[in-house]
Amino acid sequence: MHADCLNRSFSPLASAMALGAALRITAWFLVLAATPVRLAAQGKAEFTPFAGLYLPTSDELEFRNVVVTGDKFTAKHKTTVVFGGRLGVWVTNRVAVEGSFGYAPSKVEGTYTDPSNATSSSDTTGHVILASARVLVGFGPAGGNTSWHLILGGGMVSHGGPAYDGTSGLTDFGGIAGIGARFKIGPSLAIRLDVEDNLFSAKFKDDATAAETASKFQNDIVILLGLAVPFGGK
Repeated sequence: MHADCLNRSFSPLASAMALGAALRITAWFLVLAATPVRLAAQGKAEFTPFAGLYLPTSDELEFRNVVVTGDKFTAKHKTTVVFGGRLGVWVTNRVAVEGSFGYAPSKVEGTYTDPSNATSSSDTTGHVILASARVLVGFGPAGGNTSWHLILGGGMVSHGGPAYDGTSGLTDFGGIAGIGARFKIGPSLAIRLDVEDNLFSAKFKDDATAAETASKFQNDIVILLGLAVPFGGK
């Protein structure tokens, strides 16, 4: 994604790549959903729609020597909303297994810096798709109206939209760590508040020039508020 990539028209190759990414995402979602469903007969199953904030913490990519020696082009997603849902099963009072899917529509800010450090920036539409499988481990006092849990798992982060036209390497796999709380609001319903860190390495390739970025470690934070609704089990 060079500086001019942000305005590049969508090509047949990019369309095929987008279709492939969509198929991979669909397969991941089916796998993530299948495990909690199989476990539902063994524990308390619940569905949790959520909404919240997606907070990227660093530049995703950096191309150097784009136009002249000594210049660079960087890009970063802007903070945006994220929404989606989780399907999980509490296999014990302290341990749950769940699959999660989230979608974050966003703007990607591209910044060109010339050798004199003068900069110019522009925004282009993009999005991020998050799919993961995780384990929740409860800690602290049990039996009250408020409970706490740790979140550990792994999943996929996929980037897309016009901002990535002509760019490959859009899907990455990594780990997830976080902490959350549940607040009972009735006999069966609960509010969930979770803070999660998506940990992965991003590396992109410009299809026109075959230029590749260095692998950059990312830790994208999401802050989520959801309503846990039980639908079966014990």
